[in-house]
Amino acid sequence: ANWDKVEKAANGYDETEQPYVVGSAEGGPYTVNHTVLNWRDVLVTGTNIANGATDVALDSVFTATFNKDINQSATFTVLDSTTTAVPGTFSYTANSITFTPTGGWMGSETYTVTIGSVPAAGDGGRFFSDTVSFTTADAPIINTNLLTNGGFEAGLAPWAQVNPTADRVACPTPPTKVYEGACAYRLKGSEGEFSRVQQAVTDFSGLTLDVGDEFVASGWFRTTANTRLRLRMIVFFSDGTSVARGININGAGPYREVAAPGYVLDRTDVTLVRVRLINRSAIGQTWVDNLNLSFVDNDAAPRDGATDAPLSMPDAFRGGN
Repeated sequence: ANWDKVEKAANGYDETEQPYVVGSAEGGPYTVNHTVLNWRDVLVTGTNIANGATDVALDSVFTATFNKDINQSATFTVLDSTTTAVPGTFSYTANSITFTPTGGWMGSETYTVTIGSVPAAGDGGRFFSDTVSFTTADAPIINTNLLTNGGFEAGLAPWAQVNPTADRVACPTPPTKVYEGACAYRLKGSEGEFSRVQQAVTDFSGLTLDVGDEFVASGWFRTTANTRLRLRMIVFFSDGTSVARGININGAGPYREVAAPGYVLDRTDVTLVRVRLINRSAIGQTWVDNLNLSFVDNDAAPRDGATDAPLSMPDAFRGGN
């Protein structure tokens, strides 16, 4: 039998011929089983992530281990579900290659690793490929409130009022008109009312703004039949442009949570986000508590930008953010 380019002897030379002594076999071939003790080819002996694995941790790495020492410049390909190469770095031990994706794996994504040509440290190589596909776990959603004093427990600051008329922070006793805590913001209607209260957020320290992350403005509202209120969020960018999201709030009801449509980042040069309440109620009182500007770190693939939901307010509120 000829075992050229398959097995090496203990002295490192190729085993070109393997002698066998076999007996006679009447009526058919005589089979000899031979265990190759020292393959010349570079073989994958294992991977830390199995083919077909699911719920793979987003902070994990991918390591392939081989049957012999390998060339320390060898690599393999890592593609996502769109066949786009995943950025990352390779590190080595004598007989393994580890790939660390830049920033970790994306959530709920399928990756395919193809281990092709990996030369040995000495003589030998690979003449075929191994493929491992796996799916990562769902991405965690991190929700951070960027507003200060959204429940008005510390008075008005840092909120700013424009044409407030009788709008003010109120701490009634007993606090039956408060959603949580002791205080809330009371907007009082009047003829020709057009008041605002707003807060600007410029400090994004500790956050990493990525495409696909989201800003959402929300709050708790206690309304009357005459309430005409708009919750508005405006995101400003370094070139002076801005994007707005808003929702109208009307109709009598007890405290309920209302959120404006979110803005999903398609760029990251955010310089300021302003949350604003616009009051055009002619009569009556509206109570507002627990205003929130959520930064949602989706840590996922970018999504299409959100748009305003259909509005159902009088014409003075229609057609804009």
